[in-house]
Amino acid sequence: MGESSSKRYASADEAVIGFLKAYQEKSQNELKEYGAVVYRKRGEYFLGKTHIGVEGSVIGIFLEALNPFKPGRTIGTIHTHPQEIPRAFGTDSKANSFSGMDAVLPGIRYLGAPNGAIYKSVKNRKPNTVIFEGLAKAPNNTMDVKVFGNTKFWAELFFRVKLSFRRLRRSRKTEKQKKK
Repeated sequence: MGESSSKRYASADEAVIGFLKAYQEKSQNELKEYGAVVYRKRGEYFLGKTHIGVEGSVIGIFLEALNPFKPGRTIGTIHTHPQEIPRAFGTDSKANSFSGMDAVLPGIRYLGAPNGAIYKSVKNRKPNTVIFEGLAKAPNNTMDVKVFGNTKFWAELFFRVKLSFRRLRRSRKTEKQKKK
């Protein structure tokens, strides 16, 4: 986990664009999600610690956003999706949209997508907006910049649980084959 940024911005969107210009390509090269919490204090916006996750999750931003000892008012969260995933959680967005699990993140949600766009979601039921185009695109990018609907939370949660059980069964099967 990185240190908090001392840089101040005039808006949350500016802070997010600065963060994603610095971390989107790194995220794609490492196939890890990067994220941070966006704060406001005395009319200025700044970022919390940089969190490094795995492909599919950067839980540290959720934990930091819930911490009662914050350096300012939580405005929202930012994270990256490093690459496209065919039929990501039952949608055609290929990870170029917020996942259903992202719905639990507090405040405004921002996403650095594999198609090089920055998406902003103010409320779960409203359409996402594109606030910036021009980030590094994932090597496997096939999607143009367009607005996708968000994946539904429960549908994705059940999909992830099902996927976890499949992985568990495969690993157990592999272990049994190694013992033979």
